[in-house]
Amino acid sequence: MKNALVTLALLLPLSVFSQQAEHAPADDHGMYTGSTKALFDIQFQYNVGDLIDPTASNRLHNGVAWTGTEFWLSRWNNDTLWTTDINGNLTATFVVAGVGQVRSITWDGAHLYMGAAGSEIFKVDPVTKTLVSTISLAGGNVGARMCAFDPTADGGNGGFWIGNFTSDIQLVSMTGSVLLTIAETTHNIVGIYGGAVDNMSAGGPYLWVYAQPGTPSDNVLFQLAIPSGIQTGVTHNVDDDVLSTSDPLAGGAFISDELVAGTSSLIVVTQDADNGSPLVAYELNGAIGIEEVQSVVSVSIQPNPASTEVLLSVVNINSASVQIVDAKGAVVLVDQLVQGMGTIDISTLEPGTYIVIVKDDKTTLRDRFVITR
Repeated sequence: MKNALVTLALLLPLSVFSQQAEHAPADDHGMYTGSTKALFDIQFQYNVGDLIDPTASNRLHNGVAWTGTEFWLSRWNNDTLWTTDINGNLTATFVVAGVGQVRSITWDGAHLYMGAAGSEIFKVDPVTKTLVSTISLAGGNVGARMCAFDPTADGGNGGFWIGNFTSDIQLVSMTGSVLLTIAETTHNIVGIYGGAVDNMSAGGPYLWVYAQPGTPSDNVLFQLAIPSGIQTGVTHNVDDDVLSTSDPLAGGAFISDELVAGTSSLIVVTQDADNGSPLVAYELNGAIGIEEVQSVVSVSIQPNPASTEVLLSVVNINSASVQIVDAKGAVVLVDQLVQGMGTIDISTLEPGTYIVIVKDDKTTLRDRFVITR
């Protein structure tokens, strides 16, 4: 399949972000675009290492983030960082003083945060390209090879999901304190490298873990429910899609709704020295057509943040059970919705972040709310 894709990519013209063709290949860098109809439809792909420097002996790009105007990329075993435009064209090559050998890059809307597989996370100003501060992770941390920003963590103060090859997965605060640990025996993922927090997909929130498990390849995406850390059963072998003739390794990942109009995208960069590190954008969800609105199932929580009670309402579900789960994954309250809505008394629960799970015989919905007093 890979050789066929590479050959096809050399024959057909460039069509950036086209939404008409299924896998429409393009230029000799291997960019092609796909439809936007379902999870894991390919929206675009190109070999970013070739665009940055096709002659480099090391093209193992492993960290990636989008700031709204440009991609930031790191390279394995290298202090240099790169920025490119939306099409992967190089805009700058530089080193940020005090930041070295970055493995992962994540973005909070104002600053970039970089993990180097150790006990530090570097906060970087994207405009001045300088180190703002260094977050020292508390004792017992697993190391930030994977580093994925979560804006809802720590009661809305934000935090990072971190992991390091064969390790537990941890949620740490913006100051480095360990808030939650998901045991390796719970998440059951080997070879953790990159990750992305998904607050956009129905039924979430989720943590997408980009890993090197060996089987079926070293290039696989896993979806975890958070905060429980249990696999949902949704996985994807990126190796089947990349324009590569070798056996690439999982690298970095992030999620954005800014790259393809009307959809959110899960973007990964694959470490592949032979083929220039393919950067692939997958569709997470498509734009909703008028004819589809009536079949959409969703949950609403008001107010959020809340103090003593919340009103839950769901679309296209009548009777359903409700569970409220705390940040440690424990069920702390059980209730029932009748005729698609219900008021839940939360006055006995401690302040913090909670997950609401709504279930009927066909559907499971998840949403998050915060209790403040």
